[in-house]
Amino acid sequence: MQKLYVPIATGIIALDMQHEHFHKMINEFAVICQDHKVDNTEAAKFFSEAVEYVVDHFDSEEFFMRSIDYPYYDSHVEQHDKLRADMEKYAEELAKTENISKFAENFAEQVSEWFARHVATADARLSEYYHKNNPPEQKK
Repeated sequence: MQKLYVPIATGIIALDMQHEHFHKMINEFAVICQDHKVDNTEAAKFFSEAVEYVVDHFDSEEFFMRSIDYPYYDSHVEQHDKLRADMEKYAEELAKTENISKFAENFAEQVSEWFARHVATADARLSEYYHKNNPPEQKK
């Protein structure tokens, strides 16, 4: 049975929604590939969509960090840049693979683990900073 990956919440609604959507994409890809319902062309199309989504998410998150003058912006973006580079390596691997199912399983596991670590550390730190410096309005 395919292991499903669940995102960790940060308490920043827009980021949490993006994380959840990306995890759904990864899980769907892994399950479909496990059932051998895609060929290399379809897998490449999905992968391209996933890369585009990661880029859009990181752009959005980086915009958010700049908008709140996040003091750890540079180190956070370095982590994003690492995954961006890894996604290029995954694309090269996908182009060469003969076993889409195995590729999808490895991709889903590795990227989900990266996101889990990133959200639990870097995004948690961002969330803590944001909530500390932008407390919810007090109800009267």
